[in-house]
Amino acid sequence: IDRPFGWGVLLPLLVAPPPLSCGTLALLEEVIDCYPHQEKLAKKLAGLHAFMPMLGLPWPTGPQPASSHMQATLALSSGARGAAAKLLACAIDTEIGLRVAEDNVGCCVESACDLLSNLLKSTDRPDSVTAAIECLGILTSNLECWELVPQEVITAIVAALARSSCAPTRAQ
Repeated sequence: IDRPFGWGVLLPLLVAPPPLSCGTLALLEEVIDCYPHQEKLAKKLAGLHAFMPMLGLPWPTGPQPASSHMQATLALSSGARGAAAKLLACAIDTEIGLRVAEDNVGCCVESACDLLSNLLKSTDRPDSVTAAIECLGILTSNLECWELVPQEVITAIVAALARSSCAPTRAQ
């Protein structure tokens, strides 16, 4: 993580059309899986604003939403949504991630709920469901905004946890 690498190339690849962004999400998911709970990695991804296109947030330099093809990428597969959930959970759990989220609480919670709801529809990525629940928990507990989470999302989370056979998911 400390060695020279083209980290700056990752953000343009994340916002690129689906064939490129799917590969980039898969690469980042692999890195996150290899270095779980690595604070340096989380800070690097947050510093690159890698989470902003997934949440539809504006770039720090202006009021316009981050231009990306991320919604098309996330619509393609549960693999892309799962990788996005892991990336989001990693990057949002940082000082910079939470600072940005604090300025856009409603948008962040809505996007995190949408991603989680879509992940709950498929059963092939229980680790991603865990990451999406963790991300929503990070946002709502740090920003004290549980009231923004729709009741149907809470009900879906509880139902998914109750029927899950994945140990990490059930532990939540």
